Amino acid sequence: MVRAQEIEMDREVGRVGGNRRHGGPVDLGHLARQSLGDNQLQREILNLFLVQSQVYMERLSAATCRHDWASAAHTILGSARSIGAWTLARQAESAETLSGSVRSKAHKQAMQRLGDEIATTNTFIRSLFAGAHG
Repeated sequence: MVRAQEIEMDREVGRVGGNRRHGGPVDLGHLARQSLGDNQLQREILNLFLVQSQVYMERLSAATCRHDWASAAHTILGSARSIGAWTLARQAESAETLSGSVRSKAHKQAMQRLGDEIATTNTFIRSLFAGAHG
């Protein structure tokens, strides 16, 4: 028997209706399609994103060379695309292609934009979990 919390999470994560229900930073319909509608898998993917987004922002911040910067930005890009965080993906793609010193003003601004969008995305994800358990 499906619990009421699971039904609510299904609605929040987009399995019910299969579209972008909230207009938020995550395309929930995309996530549902990527996970074949598996609610538990959607939760696992989102939980992984919460952790990994922070790990790779730390790596981006610690990058001392172009290769390390691009590698961290590319990982954020792939993670964002996997959950349908399209705005974050565009920002990560832009950051990945930056040239010059990783300590340049452009890199610092890109890191700030990525950090802000990751924070927005993670807040949204946590709100989905809170709504499912509240």
